[in-house]
Amino acid sequence: MSSLGLKRPRVVLGAEFKPVIQKSPSINLGTAESYGIYGASSVTNTGPTIIDGDLGTGGTSVTGFFPPGIVNGNIVTGGATSTVFIDATAAFTDITALSPDEDLTGQNLGNRNLSPGTYKYNAAAQLTGTLTLEGTGSPDDAWYFQIGSALTTASGSAVVFINGGLACQVYWALGTSATLGTGTSFIGTILAGASVTLNTGASLVGRAFGLSATVTLDSNGVIVPAHIFDTFGSDTESGKPIHEFIHDSNPVINVYDAIFHSAAQPIASQRHIYQYAFFTQHKWAFAKFFDVIAFFDFGIVFW
Repeated sequence: MSSLGLKRPRVVLGAEFKPVIQKSPSINLGTAESYGIYGASSVTNTGPTIIDGDLGTGGTSVTGFFPPGIVNGNIVTGGATSTVFIDATAAFTDITALSPDEDLTGQNLGNRNLSPGTYKYNAAAQLTGTLTLEGTGSPDDAWYFQIGSALTTASGSAVVFINGGLACQVYWALGTSATLGTGTSFIGTILAGASVTLNTGASLVGRAFGLSATVTLDSNGVIVPAHIFDTFGSDTESGKPIHEFIHDSNPVINVYDAIFHSAAQPIASQRHIYQYAFFTQHKWAFAKFFDVIAFFDFGIVFW
């Protein structure tokens, strides 16, 4: 049993399963792609935040890490982040230049299903409840949100996928600031013209860029998504494809003792898959697989 009382599934990955399919990003983030957090002026944190990805600021102030926050990546400050700012700003410009498919100005994002496309708000946008991004099963599915000013989510709100979806293909371009409410589960890359605030316990599968101000964190989980649509293998107890643990809200959080094997090296190629997960009251869970070495026709698996 895990420390949280959940049973640890055992995963066996083998050559008979479908390999990873990787897609190029629909928006080119350039050097900003590896960043989970970027604040133009500073980044501040309170509590046991975990950032899986790089953290940067155009200034020199990064506070609240080591301890209590943890960055599983590089911390980059000052002029060394200049290209990150340029590339993130270019991505912001590209998103805002898209022709919108639907104008949602004045409508709450909560309790609605949105198919892939570009959605526009002339002013501020609010999310109260759950926004469902309804995919078509294609790795080309992408969602773009053009918001004229601020984005605010109420406490306990969530963005979720059904019928497949990639967090790396969800983008939020905001004229001013983003504020994720307490316990919010959010998906996508946030490109805010000013600041980004993640309140206590909010989690983000994506990135947060404050392009002219501060990113403020408080006991959050942020993981940079990779361009992976599917993977080989399944949980041997449920028979469920591994990628579904990432794309839905099932509280399956521990993946241990994975064995990579092939006809040529059935046992000698054992490697453990390590994991950690972030949670909210919605039980959104996601795992980070790392230190995985592939053999023969296998690709390295990263989320």
